[in-house]
Amino acid sequence: MKKNAESLKTKTQSCERSLKELSGNQKGLSEILNMERARVNMESTCEALRRVLTLQEIESKVDSIFQTNNFDQIAATLKTMRECVAELKGVPQFASSLTRLTALEERLEATSRPQILSAFKNYDTQASQKYAAVFEQMGRSSQLHTLYTNCRLVTIHHAWDKFGVVASLPQHALSSSLSPAPSPSASPAPPRVFADWLPEFYDEVTEVVTTEITWANQVFTNGHLVVSNLLIRAFNSITPAFRKRLEDTINPNSPVDDALALYTVTIHFVSALLAKLELGHAFELRADTSVPVHTPEGADLKEAVTQAVLGPFKELHRRYADLELTQLDNQLEHIKPGLLASGSGADPFARFDETVTRVEASISKVVQAAEEALERCLAFTAGSALPALVQTFREYFMGYVQHLFNVLSALRSSAIFDNTLGADSAMSTLPQDEAYNWGIFASNLRLMQVSNQLVRALNGFNDGFAAAVGQQKLLILASLSAPGGLLASSPLNYQVRISITDQQLQQLRSWLLSMEDRTMACHILAGVVQLANTFTTAVQTLCFDVVFSFVKSCLNAVPKLEEWKLLKNANPRIEDFNTPLPYITKIGEHLLTLPGQLEPFIDDSQLGAVSPKGAAGGVTSFAAQCIQTVGRATVTNFLQRIGEIPALTPLGAKQLAVDIAYLVTVLGALAVTPSPTLTSLLSVLQEPTQTQRTGDTLDLFVSSLVKKLRLGEPQQV
Repeated sequence: MKKNAESLKTKTQSCERSLKELSGNQKGLSEILNMERARVNMESTCEALRRVLTLQEIESKVDSIFQTNNFDQIAATLKTMRECVAELKGVPQFASSLTRLTALEERLEATSRPQILSAFKNYDTQASQKYAAVFEQMGRSSQLHTLYTNCRLVTIHHAWDKFGVVASLPQHALSSSLSPAPSPSASPAPPRVFADWLPEFYDEVTEVVTTEITWANQVFTNGHLVVSNLLIRAFNSITPAFRKRLEDTINPNSPVDDALALYTVTIHFVSALLAKLELGHAFELRADTSVPVHTPEGADLKEAVTQAVLGPFKELHRRYADLELTQLDNQLEHIKPGLLASGSGADPFARFDETVTRVEASISKVVQAAEEALERCLAFTAGSALPALVQTFREYFMGYVQHLFNVLSALRSSAIFDNTLGADSAMSTLPQDEAYNWGIFASNLRLMQVSNQLVRALNGFNDGFAAAVGQQKLLILASLSAPGGLLASSPLNYQVRISITDQQLQQLRSWLLSMEDRTMACHILAGVVQLANTFTTAVQTLCFDVVFSFVKSCLNAVPKLEEWKLLKNANPRIEDFNTPLPYITKIGEHLLTLPGQLEPFIDDSQLGAVSPKGAAGGVTSFAAQCIQTVGRATVTNFLQRIGEIPALTPLGAKQLAVDIAYLVTVLGALAVTPSPTLTSLLSVLQEPTQTQRTGDTLDLFVSSLVKKLRLGEPQQV
């Protein structure tokens, strides 16, 4: 240094003498720059030597300084040592000093931990600020944050553990001591349940967060970050116990309702937390990765807090579709219509009508339950479970419609109708002088209305479901494509990401895009609607069977009538054989009454169309189709019964011709065309016996009747 100083002095004097001579000369300026560099190097060398001396002095005295337990003195010493080490960073001889400094800082942290925790516990702002400043200088702020978190975790854990105490206490035991004591004779109050206690826990945590944010912002550079990590640690630590309490709380008969109630409270709690933590704005904060908390790698602080608080619900999100189906099935058991209790004195028609009323009432209930399930899905999973919910709805509605088939079968049995309504049916044995009860037919028509109402309700729900998917699709697709944009605006959008895996997210995306195809969207419940249409067809069949049952019972007696065996006109009542027998007049009156019974239901919108094409090329109404079907069935069954007549005498043939002519007239009034076989038979029966045609010109059915007629001719005595 002495040599450098003498050299510098000589050069300065020489430069001073020649400045005037070399003024404006480039060589003179170069000399000045060289002199400045030498000066800087001199000063740097002097400073380095002073740092060396200081560092050596500190290292020799540091142990004795630590023994004083004077935090301020130790911190000031380590600060000076840190400055010396930084100055000598590139000097190999002092590389061990950095290791020595790190060990001393850890030693300071360990020795001062009791005082730091005491300051945190007692909310000593001044002392805590001092510690925060020292640890920040040492670059060990994350370690101080950990100490703070460990200290405050006790408060939140204490609030959580309170449920273990209050859970076994009755409600009145938790009331104010000023409240009157319950009467000894009064029944004991039920114990506190987790669902009632959880909001109180959230309120207590909110108060803790409010206090901590105010205090932490005075102590730490970024108090919101520190308190956020505190919450993440706290809720991650209680997640296993939280999940267990959720499982114990949820009612197996209404699991989604119970889970959603707790989830809704938690969502509001998350929103309040993010607002207090100032995380509800556009800016993003990153979790301090140096703090040992379980946060997703690369996740922003807002998402980390949300996931920690909602973490206990992840398993319920995963099982949502199964839980929803369980709840819907339980609801369906209470919605399903059933027959009234049957008995010997029960009126089958009254049971039939009451059951139709119950079926009608159940349709709105079953659809309402599905609509509520859709709302639960959107609220609980933000729509992420919509694809699974589709299958749930299919199974739910399929179960309902299949139950309606069982109800329809029971209705048949209760009304004493079966699919064939054969001769052994109870209706076939009804006295012919007993009037037909049109009330049962009216109930069947109501059931037709109800079945069409079911189809319309299912189509309406299908359209509403597709519309809900379309509305939610925009939010979900935006959540999937812009996690740093839309997701930062609301904690509710995190539900999409925390409830399913990345692979499931992509499957959800594909499914939502497929819903843009209107054909796909309109056939979500296509199989269910098809089954409902099959049910409507079955109801139509029952309706036809019911109205035709009286006709069939009247025709059952045709083969056994004595009038076909007459050998002579012994009864003046049938002298001219122009009066139809009572069986056919009852049928005629029954058929002529049918249009009047159908008149209130002539509107297709109530009963629907049942035939693809009508006679005029348009859609045939149910009323017209019913009249045509019953009329044709009457002709077919009448011909069948005529074919069962053992033999016809000429007088019996005349009587039969009168009966057939009467039926043809009734069918004409109803615009029903009789079959060619019936008109051909009528022509044969109306011809005189001696001019009857041979069987060669007639069809087989009419020919067989001609043979029976001949067998029935009178024999010579």
